[in-house]
Amino acid sequence: MRKIITALIFLLAFPAYAETSKTETSTKIESSSLKTGTVSIKSYLEIGEMDTRPLEKLSIYALEIFYPGTKTKVQGLRIEVNNYQKDRTDVSFIDLDEIDDLLKGIDYISEQLGKGGKFKMFEAKYITKSGFEITVFNKSKSDEIGVAIHSGIASIFGDDISALQKLRSLIYTAKEALNAK
Repeated sequence: MRKIITALIFLLAFPAYAETSKTETSTKIESSSLKTGTVSIKSYLEIGEMDTRPLEKLSIYALEIFYPGTKTKVQGLRIEVNNYQKDRTDVSFIDLDEIDDLLKGIDYISEQLGKGGKFKMFEAKYITKSGFEITVFNKSKSDEIGVAIHSGIASIFGDDISALQKLRSLIYTAKEALNAK
């Protein structure tokens, strides 16, 4: 009885621990990468990089995973965010069928700059299934625009809207490479 009460207290006191112990994946790419008992082959195509500030870099790769002897194939993006100043690097995966929504999200938040509500300060955000996050905001009560890009524990920042336009261009180029026969 004492063990049951202790376990209940632990689960009630630390619900975050119970949730973080799950092994769910959020994208087809991540699920595919965890398959066991089969041979899988990953191929990458480096699409490009963007530096937003000194010691901050984002790299985009087109990615395909296939299984020899089957018709199973998974495609998408591998986005690596490096913030060398804070010693943080993380990777997000975006499935091929999610790329169009990501591009539409980037377009929408680009068009909505400053139109976010009745107050002067604003923030517009798009988050993918894997947690890759793009946020556009105005800086310090000014009309200057900033862009924050997050992948897991790594974040980089752009000082103007050109960072968002460059990111969109790289993602579109990767989509075209994935759709090429």
